[in-house]
Amino acid sequence: MHLTSVPAVGTQAESNTAAAAAGLAIMLIEPDLATRQLYVRALRQHWQVTAVRTVAEALVLLRDGAAPQAVVVEPYAGASQIDWPLLSQLRTAAPHPPRVIVCSTLDERGRGLAWGAALYLVKPVSPQQLVAELNAVLA
Repeated sequence: MHLTSVPAVGTQAESNTAAAAAGLAIMLIEPDLATRQLYVRALRQHWQVTAVRTVAEALVLLRDGAAPQAVVVEPYAGASQIDWPLLSQLRTAAPHPPRVIVCSTLDERGRGLAWGAALYLVKPVSPQQLVAELNAVLA
């Protein structure tokens, strides 16, 4: 599997000094490039951020030792429904289970929470709202 890295535009493994020093890491799984870039710019002001396009890419990184405190995932990528078991896979693939935050275009809060999401946000979600919600979940 090939992971695309374009640090200049905020799509892979970006961090600021304070977040990196604190060891706080967020993984963002977002298929839409513009949304991914928007969220990464806001999140990297607070945390070390790894951003990928697909859940498959995230699972590879998690199994290879990435240990984020939280994973923000858009599980809907054009299919007719969400693959709910992927939430369990995200939690069990990492050495220390991260908190999973679903940030989706579909309003399926009940199912998302039942499958183990710590939080379910329905888009549109502003970058500022995402930062505030992550702060609350990680507190």
